[in-house]
Amino acid sequence: MPLFFDCTHQVKSMKQIFGFLKPYGRRMAIGFVIKVFATAAELLIPWALAVMIDDVVPKGSLLYIILWGIVMLAFAVIAFAANVAANRSASLVARNTTERIRLELFAK
Repeated sequence: MPLFFDCTHQVKSMKQIFGFLKPYGRRMAIGFVIKVFATAAELLIPWALAVMIDDVVPKGSLLYIILWGIVMLAFAVIAFAANVAANRSASLVARNTTERIRLELFAK
């Protein structure tokens, strides 16, 4: 049994798949950027909570506690909206790519 597998067929198949994805490269890149933005917004929620617990609550100002709560809520809404947008974009790319693959398969 050989130590290395012959991957030429798999490489050819992946090149074909990437060929179908090529028209959607811009949409995939935008989706990736939106997903990174959403992840950053999600990661800012614990930071805002830490600031609230460490700095705002000891001061005892109810107004600042509410404001930081609104900041956390804003981060959550931004993350939710960005994730929905990125997932819809990814779904559209997947649907269109699958349709193109299917049409080419049955055209032969």
